[in-house]
Amino acid sequence: MRRIVAVIVIAGAVFATYWAVAAQMVTRFAPDAIAQNARIDMQPGPVTGFPLAFRTDLENLQIQNRDQALIWQVPLATLEAASYMPNRISATLSQTQTLIHLGQSIALENESMQVDLALDHNLNLHSADLRLGNATAAPAIILSDLEMLTGALQKLEDASYTLTISAQGLELSPELRRAIDPMGSHPERIEHFALDAEIALDRPLALNGTPPAPQLIDIAQMQLDWGEFKASGTGQLRRMGNGGFDGDFTVSLQDWRVLHRLLVETGILDRDAAMMAGFFLGGQAESGGTAITLTLNVSDSVIAFGPFVLGYLPRL
Repeated sequence: MRRIVAVIVIAGAVFATYWAVAAQMVTRFAPDAIAQNARIDMQPGPVTGFPLAFRTDLENLQIQNRDQALIWQVPLATLEAASYMPNRISATLSQTQTLIHLGQSIALENESMQVDLALDHNLNLHSADLRLGNATAAPAIILSDLEMLTGALQKLEDASYTLTISAQGLELSPELRRAIDPMGSHPERIEHFALDAEIALDRPLALNGTPPAPQLIDIAQMQLDWGEFKASGTGQLRRMGNGGFDGDFTVSLQDWRVLHRLLVETGILDRDAAMMAGFFLGGQAESGGTAITLTLNVSDSVIAFGPFVLGYLPRL
């Protein structure tokens, strides 16, 4: 019996020492690790949670892009990891946040926001999961309201990752809504959007490194459900040396006339081009119906079908 008690006491002492040393390392070295990334700023708090977890608060978290055109501010982020798996971190973010875009301040509100991360010993990202519920933005730039968003990023090998996104109840900002649906032909909310893709980066994602650039984007499945506009598609994009993208998308639509009407209403197609595009799309549709499978070509980030330009992708 004494031996059993002695083993328990020794094991407890070893575990307590491990927790204390690990907590001290986080307290001492976390600020230095953060300082290595000029795009991230925060005030880390003390580590608590003994003995089953490591828990700390990050106050005034701020993340910005390279040219500081986009700044994300979070008053409080609570991080927690089990003592036996310190590389798996769960972060709960405050319900009130701020996004600054080109100097304009945007208030973000959400009912719940949680990010789960798995890292290796070099702080490279192994996986990430996001859950965001009932979010609003005021004033809105792209979205004014979002019912639910889930996303997952999983490392495959080298610098390749799988990306899955699922979103429900997306309400577009008034400006974007007028731009892409000026006649108000579609519902105020996009019912569902989903994306399943594989992305090859020029280097692994790391918390203490500069953001990598995508080299290849392979879209296995994309779905959009927005009233009469129901689409699905696949495609592949490759980043060229000048920062533009080349590739193609294969898009399936239930009714080509819905796409044609949007292109005309938004002014993407003028009157002469609209007539030609109508003949082109109608000729590509299934015999006796309106369903269509359309190939969109991307050349130097310009999206087009046939001779008709639809839009542009950003250069990276």
